Amino acid sequence: KEEDRLRRQYELEGRDLLPVEESEVSDLNVITPDSLFMAKLSKQLQTYIHLWISNNPLWKWIKVMLSNSNAHAEREHKIMSFIRIQRTCPGYNPNTSHVL
Repeated sequence: KEEDRLRRQYELEGRDLLPVEESEVSDLNVITPDSLFMAKLSKQLQTYIHLWISNNPLWKWIKVMLSNSNAHAEREHKIMSFIRIQRTCPGYNPNTSHVL
């Protein structure tokens, strides 16, 4: 691992090193639906999307749909279900592009 290699090198050079911090995602059990990690991630994504839409004129006309882990289904099934529902709505433009 590159970080370990650099730490060894810096120790040999006598440099001061910050302590190693354990990442919350080093335990893969936290990256599961309904976990605190996923709730935090969802909130951060909502904030990020809101900021971009509010502050970036290029995003003004983009419609962003966030489907987090609270909506139970595999991601590709949720996406296709959403697109199918949209296609049945009045006024749906058949030339609409979907970006995943």
